[in-house]
Amino acid sequence: MTSNQILTSFSKGKHLPVDAIMIMLHGLGADGHDFVDLVPEFTQDFNIKVLLPHAPAQALTIADGEKVPSWYDILATGDSRIINQEQLRESVDRVLAIVTTDSEYEKAPLIIAGFSQGGAVALECLMTLPLTFKGCLAMSTYLINTPGLAAEHLNEKTPILMQHGKQDPVVHYSLGERSAETLRKQGFTVKWESYPMQHQVCLPQLKAIQSWINTLLSA
Repeated sequence: MTSNQILTSFSKGKHLPVDAIMIMLHGLGADGHDFVDLVPEFTQDFNIKVLLPHAPAQALTIADGEKVPSWYDILATGDSRIINQEQLRESVDRVLAIVTTDSEYEKAPLIIAGFSQGGAVALECLMTLPLTFKGCLAMSTYLINTPGLAAEHLNEKTPILMQHGKQDPVVHYSLGERSAETLRKQGFTVKWESYPMQHQVCLPQLKAIQSWINTLLSA
């Protein structure tokens, strides 16, 4: 992934010391621009370097093979998602490459975040990458692969914030809630928040994210 495929946003300025690095993964059919304008809403108190990569355009089975910006192909939707595991792995590897080639790597704590399909990749990164994450933000999303015993993972104590709209018609509320419970049963620390919204992001949610980030970075 080249630099022109990654947007970078600094909450306070690129010439100031970086307090944390956040990798923010967009949802299906979107791109890194989706969260550029929202970054200032939840990174006001620390200088956070936010990396916003673009997913490649790939043939999407549920869209009759149309090429759509996506982190992986979705073969079937519903209460359980059937997805292309090889493409998921490729997306996880992209995140690893982004982190390990960044100039601030090993100088600042890492936060992995994502919305919808991007959130599913973020959870997979948390469970499988040989990186230590300070926190994981998973919005309007679901768990693809059930983790093994939490003791096998570097990040079993990493705080996870999962947020979901109660009227979400794309990723059903029950799917997100069940994913959070599965993670808890495996020993992961999950905070679950629900909002009276559909498949979107709302202002109270952004304020909650800011509070969560402040707690993470103040610890």
